[in-house]
Amino acid sequence: MYSLSDRTTNSPRGELLSTVRNRNEQQDASAGLFTLLTGTEMKDHHRHQLWLLVIAAAVLLTGLHTTRLWDQDEGYFASTAAEMHAQGDWIVPTFNGELFGHKPPWMYWMMMIGYELFGTSEFAARILTAVFGVATCLLTYHLGRRVFTAEAGWWAGLVMASCLMFNFVSRAATPDTYLTFFSTLALYLFAVTGPYRARPETSSTSEMAPSLSDVLPQRWTHFVAIYAAMGVATLVKGPIGFLFPMAVIGLFLLCTTPRRELDASAPRWRQWFEALRPFGPVNFFQTIWRMRIFTAIAVILLVAGPWYIAVGWKTNGVFLQEFFGVHHFHRFSTPMDSHKGPFYYYIVSILVGMFPWSVFA
Repeated sequence: MYSLSDRTTNSPRGELLSTVRNRNEQQDASAGLFTLLTGTEMKDHHRHQLWLLVIAAAVLLTGLHTTRLWDQDEGYFASTAAEMHAQGDWIVPTFNGELFGHKPPWMYWMMMIGYELFGTSEFAARILTAVFGVATCLLTYHLGRRVFTAEAGWWAGLVMASCLMFNFVSRAATPDTYLTFFSTLALYLFAVTGPYRARPETSSTSEMAPSLSDVLPQRWTHFVAIYAAMGVATLVKGPIGFLFPMAVIGLFLLCTTPRRELDASAPRWRQWFEALRPFGPVNFFQTIWRMRIFTAIAVILLVAGPWYIAVGWKTNGVFLQEFFGVHHFHRFSTPMDSHKGPFYYYIVSILVGMFPWSVFA
């Protein structure tokens, strides 16, 4: 005896239906896995964060102890932090007992905390760099989610976690990941308190057409938070910590300046003039004023100034002279430490550093 379902399954038509059904089930399972991993059509952003946290942690936090300090900078920086830790000196960086004016203290402070927790080792020198790398991936997700969509934020965080250069610097005892984190934090704070503060998470970019009155943070405390992040970035790598994010925000504000609508029959030169008018000197200085430049100066000095004053006082100004004079002005104008290359050097560096995603460029 057999049932109708057995008969249907055993017949040629039944076998075909069974094959189609199994194939559809496999496709549904694959689609479900893709949705789970990529966050496509997800509404719960906590699951985005969980998967991105797992991926970034697996890539950046594992195997930090398996290689020695192989890069020249890693050796210098980790040894400097070890000397500061041994001497209990949180102000003056030294290498082999001599003043080491290459970088501000934030990186050394993080390594000293690592040494205190885990002992002096390669792992201890790198662990907090990697932790900040994971945090940067999550912050990138939130920035992309706020400015674009949750799916865009997911892919941005995934690209950040898996590209070659970010992996390299986030697993090394160097300051670049800390700088990236605090610069991104400043831009994120600007986005959520300014142009995208009331933006629905699921809206499309075409729905956003902010006016100039909408793009600025509404409260003085918002500016304080933004510039405080830049102040910490200044403790990571110097003036670039506030110059770069301020330039990004300033350019955004310039591009958001309303333009007068011209008739299509207007002369070409007048159309060009109107297009470039927001970048003129009057609007440029107005934009600087809208960014509350005096608040920026006060907050950045309040956050970063005490250490710069202390290290200048303890070294009779020698550290500041070496840091700003040699490692900023001189380095910008003259190749140092064999850091030179052809005009296309940075193009190649970006393509290699963004691998494997640069293959889609």
